Amino acid sequence: MGSLARFLSIFIMTMALGSALCWAQDSSITGSVRDASGAAIPHATVTITNNQQAFARSVLTNDSGDYLVPGLPAGTYNINVKAEGFQQ
Repeated sequence: MGSLARFLSIFIMTMALGSALCWAQDSSITGSVRDASGAAIPHATVTITNNQQAFARSVLTNDSGDYLVPGLPAGTYNINVKAEGFQQ
């Protein structure tokens, strides 16, 4: 599932740049999980990890493949997505 990995990499870089440009103490990460054809992947597990702060939070995508992780402290995060039938 190389297309999903490429999409997530671009999304992460875009979110990191946006987070670096704002002054807020707390932030959120939002996105959509889709397959190579653009179809939503519902109920995928999205895990946000900040290794510097020993922080991790997991959420599930909704029926439209969207997710929101609010209230995150400022920092650099890794995003990992797991869904049945797909590679991480």
